[in-house]
Amino acid sequence: MSWIKSAGGPLICVEKDLAPFWLGILGSSVKDGPTTPLFNDYDRACAVSDYVGMVELPRKYALILGDMPLETTVWRPSSESPLIVRVFYMDPGVDLPQLLAAHGNLSFADPIESIDCEIESGHMVIFDSAVPGLHEHASLSFEIPPGNYQILTKVFEPDSRTSVLIHKFERKGSES
Repeated sequence: MSWIKSAGGPLICVEKDLAPFWLGILGSSVKDGPTTPLFNDYDRACAVSDYVGMVELPRKYALILGDMPLETTVWRPSSESPLIVRVFYMDPGVDLPQLLAAHGNLSFADPIESIDCEIESGHMVIFDSAVPGLHEHASLSFEIPPGNYQILTKVFEPDSRTSVLIHKFERKGSES
């Protein structure tokens, strides 16, 4: 299982072909509006106060994994859509997929947050939002079928020593 963490700010999750638009700390990928001051893309990502939010890109948007910098991985249980798993705390060496699978059905019936998004290409990448998308950097990649999704967010604590935040990509119109 591959993991990523930022240098202190949020992570960005974006379709791979949109990553080059992201300028990180080097500038803003969108033009300044009449009532909004021009921030760099990293500042815009840091302004997201929820666990997951969206910021505008020239052709679409980017998902921001906000709140706090958490060590993050992508896990695909069986044939389901991938889950973005962010760790609040856990013991070193824990087999997180095994622990979550043993927890049984990870119900998202009552999410703490949800946000709608459309995925066109299905080729996704997660990286530190401070870094421009054109630069070589640590990243996680995953595939998801194109479509309209609701991203459901929930905290899971499978035992007293583990707490994770999970973002589930649920196809619009499908059941939890």
